[in-house]
Amino acid sequence: MNYKVLQDMSSVDKFSYSKLSAFSTCKWMYKLNYIDGVKGCSNGFGEVGSLVHSLLERYYNGELEQFELSEKFLEEFDEAVPHGVVLTFENGFRKDLSEQYMRQCVGFLDNFGGFEGYEVIGVEENFSLLVEIGDKKFMLNGFLDLVLKDKYGNYHVIDFKSKSKFKDQNEVDEYSRQLFTYAIYIKHRYGVFPKELRFVQFRIGHTERVKFSEDVLGKTVGWIYRTLEEIEEERFFFPIDFESGNDPTFFCRCLCSYGQNSGICEFYSDYLRDKAVA
Repeated sequence: MNYKVLQDMSSVDKFSYSKLSAFSTCKWMYKLNYIDGVKGCSNGFGEVGSLVHSLLERYYNGELEQFELSEKFLEEFDEAVPHGVVLTFENGFRKDLSEQYMRQCVGFLDNFGGFEGYEVIGVEENFSLLVEIGDKKFMLNGFLDLVLKDKYGNYHVIDFKSKSKFKDQNEVDEYSRQLFTYAIYIKHRYGVFPKELRFVQFRIGHTERVKFSEDVLGKTVGWIYRTLEEIEEERFFFPIDFESGNDPTFFCRCLCSYGQNSGICEFYSDYLRDKAVA
């Protein structure tokens, strides 16, 4: 049987929303992860989210029944979240939120009834598209938690998040870039853009609905292009400004794979040492 190579993609850069967002959050974290390949440490906040995602994926793939979800969550929690969910404050005080997170997640899973009236089209759907924006060509990668179709033929993108309440509309808009990025794939795969994008914030029992808009998609595409340009031009990869904003080091203390819990980030370690001396 004969074959032919259609296109060599080895030289094409690969980007996901997470990778682009990482650069916007902290350039030094981006460098450690995506350029240097340094392995970081996981944290309880992300591990809880991964566990719930795994359970819902197994539910939609027919591997678990609804009544088994919370039982499996409790059964697998200790292994999936070995160090618990710990909030670290600037003064070094640590608060264990494990019981609270467990209670909230069990409540969600016990009452999870799926999405009545919708057909499930995709579960943990992985995509990789060769995309061209202006003078930039790259592979756009992503994972969609759930794709639904309503009785009118409209598509809905669902993203399960462990996040608490959004602070304001600006934060909703910022997070929505992820789902508008996924809309590019929906249009390619199904021929139409999604009607609605939803963040299901399972810990707090809230669903944030975002109507699809081609205008917002255009702004998201512009953000992707600008971020790619900044990545190409970046030389120093300085970290976030530890002195600016309201509690700017929260990300470093509690969420970053290279932050306080791991001690990998030299910039944050220097910041802590200088602060202790002062």
